[in-house]
Amino acid sequence: MRITWDALPNRTWMGKTQVIPKQVVARGARSVGELLCEVNNDKLELLPNINVNVRINSHERINVLTVPRGTVEADGGQRFVFVVLRNALGVGKATLQKREIRVGHRRRHKLRSPQRLARSEMVALPATSISRTACRYES
Repeated sequence: MRITWDALPNRTWMGKTQVIPKQVVARGARSVGELLCEVNNDKLELLPNINVNVRINSHERINVLTVPRGTVEADGGQRFVFVVLRNALGVGKATLQKREIRVGHRRRHKLRSPQRLARSEMVALPATSISRTACRYES
């Protein structure tokens, strides 16, 4: 858990969830789940009853490859991306290779653990129109 406070914008406090909510309660237009957490506040900079920003990570993995969700296409039950291949077509030109991938955990804007991709490879972002002279497609 990472806590920030607008009054001290360059300061971050780390915490750990102790008790998770058993239910969510309506508070005006918002739905709120209250939880109990422990925060390291040794310098007593966080004051009682202030509003803070809290970011809770439910899963965190180190050294995991992710791709933007928008780069993954679906066809039936298969998912694939277009990998940008460097080649000798000329300056500003490339070949796109359609490559099937297996996707792991999904997050809001990214997909984790796409297998069959190397860290050094680039994937193409979708475009509303692709210049036929700028790239070549191979399946």
